[in-house]
This record gives sequence, C-alpha cells and structure tokens, in this order.
Amino acid sequence: MTSIPNSQNLHSAIARLLPGGESLSFDLEKSDRNEVRRDFGEKTLFKVVSSAKVLCLALVGRGLLEVKQRSELFERAIPEISVKTIGFGKFEEFDVLLSEYFDGENLETLVESGCVSKGDAIRIVYSVYSAIQKTSIRSSRAKLKQELDNVFEDIAKCSLFNVVDLDILKNRVFPFIRRDLLLGPIKRVCSTGDFIARNILVSSAHEFRVVDYEFAGETHFGWSDYFRWKMYSNVEGISDLNYILESKYNLTPWKEVLFLLQQIVRDVSIVGAVAAADSVVKNLSRVKEIATNNDKGLSDSFFLCGESALSPPLSKDKTFAQLFWSGETGFTEESSVRKEVVLDSLIEFSHDISVEDSFPLDLRFDGCEGASVLEFKRIAVYGEDGAIIFCADAKSGWSDIRCERDAWSLSDKDEYYVLSLGNDPIVIMPRISRESLRQVKVVIFSCEYVIHSDLGIAQTFFE
Repeated sequence: MTSIPNSQNLHSAIARLLPGGESLSFDLEKSDRNEVRRDFGEKTLFKVVSSAKVLCLALVGRGLLEVKQRSELFERAIPEISVKTIGFGKFEEFDVLLSEYFDGENLETLVESGCVSKGDAIRIVYSVYSAIQKTSIRSSRAKLKQELDNVFEDIAKCSLFNVVDLDILKNRVFPFIRRDLLLGPIKRVCSTGDFIARNILVSSAHEFRVVDYEFAGETHFGWSDYFRWKMYSNVEGISDLNYILESKYNLTPWKEVLFLLQQIVRDVSIVGAVAAADSVVKNLSRVKEIATNNDKGLSDSFFLCGESALSPPLSKDKTFAQLFWSGETGFTEESSVRKEVVLDSLIEFSHDISVEDSFPLDLRFDGCEGASVLEFKRIAVYGEDGAIIFCADAKSGWSDIRCERDAWSLSDKDEYYVLSLGNDPIVIMPRISRESLRQVKVVIFSCEYVIHSDLGIAQTFFE
C-alpha cells in the first residue's frame, strides 16, 4: 500500500490542470473512500477548496487513464446528467484526474431522511433511465458475441472458479446465455455500469447528476442496470420503482445469471474473495437456483465454487463405497451394503443380491465418500450360473451408465472416469427387466475401479 502525500508538489500539479488554478489559493480536503477496497491507499479523492467553496474534485492514484476515458465517454453521450472532466495529468508516479464538483447528496440518503419525496425520487430515477435509453443504437451479432466472449474470458480468470466450475460454465451455462441474448433486436447503450441510488446526486434545487464512471461504457447489457438497481439500491418507500424499471426491460433468467456472474467477478476484483465472501455465496446460490431450474440436466446438487465446487479431498488411505438395489420402493439404506475400500489401488467390489419375483432390478453405486476421481474399469451383473446379464467396460461401452448428484462424468472412451464432488457420487446402472432375470433368484454385482485421491487428474480432461 502506497500513501499519497498531500504535498506542495501535488498542489502545483492540480493548479496546472485547473483553469486559472495557478493564481488561486486552495486547500485539499481528503474525502472518504471504502477502506475495504483493494486499491484503498493507492487512490485518494480530494476536494479542492478555495474560500470555503469547492472548486472541483481531484482523484489521485495509479492507472486512472481508463477512468478518464470512461468518464469522457459518458459525458459525451449524456451531458445533461453527467459531471464534467476538467483535466488530467501526472504527479510523480501518480495520475491526477480533475472533475466537476456537484453540490448534492445521494438519492438514497435523501429519501431515507425525507428530504426527497417518493414521487420526486421516482421522477429523478426514471429521468436517468430515459436519458440512458436515448443512447440506444442498433448493433450487430458479431459485436454482441465479442462482448460476451470478453465477459466469459473475465469470468474464466476469476480466482474463485476452478477447472471443474469453468467446464460447467462453459458447457452448461454460457451456451444458454449466448442463445438467450442473440434472440430479438440487438442494441447497445451507454451505461454508467453502476446504476444505483447512491450514485445519483440531488441538489437542494432538485437538480441531479449521475456520478462514478469507473465501469461506464457502451454495452449490449443495458438491462444489467435493472438488476444492479434492485440489488444495491436500498431506498425505503419506492419499491414501486423496481416494477416500473422491470417493465421497461426484456428480462430473462439467463440475463440475471450473466449479471450475477459479472457482479461476482467485480466484487472479487474490487475487495478480494474474503471480503466479498457473503455476497459471492449469495449470488452463486442464486446462479445455482436459476441454472438448475432452467436446465434440468443440472442436478440439484450442482454448486459453483465460491467455497470451491469440490468437497475437501479424501485425506486418508481408505473410504467407503455403497451399493443400493431396489425393486418397487426405490433406493433405501435397508436395501444396500456399505464396504470399506482403499484409495489409489484396484478395488474389486462385489455383492450377492437376492432378486424378488415380480419386480425389475435397479442398481446404484456410490464409489466413495468425498472428493476424488473414480476410474471405472468394469461394471457387471451376473446370474448365479455365471451368465452375464449386464456389462459395461472398454469393449461394451459405457453409454448405459449415468451420473447423478455429486458425480460428474469426465470421460468414457476406455475406462469410465467420474469426478466425485462430494459424499454421494451416484452412478446408476440401466434397469434390469424381470424378463432378463427369468428364473434367477440371486445376481452378483461386480465392479472393478480405482479411487484416485489426486484431484489433479481431473484437470487433464478439461485442458
């Protein structure tokens, strides 16, 4: 962390950027910033004050060129609700960005204190919304795809998501988002990127300006403004505004998923994973809810990480495997057998099952209890006379096997690799009909497999 000195050299740098500043006498008053931010101490905001009047704001720190460019873009697009950029220059190793000072209080505080009525608040916010919508222009599928690819790339770089999470996102979530966004007219708008009540300042004369252009820019995701407003604008008494804004956007569940993923990446980049933990877990839970409701192929146990998609890896040299069988009533603990098995060695798990006369046979095998990689070499069911009733291996193929709950299929080319995400890596065999069993009273379930405790093996399937 580098402190930014309030020195005479900084005064001189600001005076050179401020019109008429070199003939002015002014002081610098440090403004509050969020101490949780990673860049706290790397950037400082000052009020430039002369004769008890605030002349402008001075943001001092590293890497402010992009903020300047975003500010100027928003100012050009919507000058009537923006604050103006006054100057940009250098102070030692830091950038200095001067911007217009607007004498007002944020809308959230004004509504809470009763200084702005519900009706006036709705009028102000709707005016901001309308001004943003006036920047809407037609765009192309190619430009939309490019923005989506950029967002997906940012998500992939986020430290929260491991290789398994990224495979789930890439193959089971992103395709739905892409298809959803490519439907209908394609337009882009100039958005603040942080459309919340605290970023709308209102003066005593009820004039207003939008501030904070750190994320401003042209985007095809203008509807994100609604989700951000709803999530972060805690304005008592004007909840009706949520419904007004909602009616103006073509909202879909997959648009919300994209917003949530972007917000997770933003939170982690701004304050770090630890400080963002509560919001990350909440947002990931919502992503899971939407994804599983809209893609029935994702099991109810699907969980993007945040705390890691994987349970803690198996740490001992042994674990337990459990075989379930059922006739009419479904799988129960009473109709199961649980056996201790070793890790990282070939396991030959077998068990004799008595067959009821009038029901087919369903089989479920949970190969371990914990995070690991399961390598199945052969699964077979025999009659008591040794005749094969069912077999899955490199020769017969694995297409009839399916994974559920905490099991994630990795590969079925020769051996059948399964990633266990928790304590219930369920592998289901195809139903064996009563006709196939004929006069058989007992069947033998046999499974040859290896439990790999090294989760790194899974990464080779995603490279």
